[in-house]
Amino acid sequence: MLDATIGEDPADPATHLPAGQSRPKFMDVLQAKVLTGARIGILEPLFGGPSDDQEVSRIVRASIEEFKKEGVVAVSVPLPELTAALDGSSVINTEFKEDLANYLAKNGNPSVHSLEEIVHGGLFHASLAGVMDTRLASKGRDSREYQIALAKRAAIQQTILKLMEDQ
Repeated sequence: MLDATIGEDPADPATHLPAGQSRPKFMDVLQAKVLTGARIGILEPLFGGPSDDQEVSRIVRASIEEFKKEGVVAVSVPLPELTAALDGSSVINTEFKEDLANYLAKNGNPSVHSLEEIVHGGLFHASLAGVMDTRLASKGRDSREYQIALAKRAAIQQTILKLMEDQ
């Protein structure tokens, strides 16, 4: 599955590889029992609560059990500050309006050309009203809020990498 889904998107710098680095071929390195003794960290606070998507949580937990059958040691990660650190680190609402406009501009002659047209035209499911309003009100990538979110994401990444190294 990973071999089928990885690749470079010329429009997405996050998918670009550093010079001299090549994409892995996951199928080439698959080996029986290679996971025996490997440790994986389980960030349970990110699994959500009763009001979150329980089907996703069930699938993740079932996947962890399959890993254990292959000899993986699953370790619950004690990172109580993670939930608080994640607050204000999401960028999807900030990026959505601009990314949607770019997508629509590149795809022929769409019936709508912006998030504004979608929202003001009521062209979305009513359950998404709050999310759509939040995304419409976004100040975009040039905003202070976006820069703060990016800084928080970088700090969270460093925290998790350090924890992985320590564990």
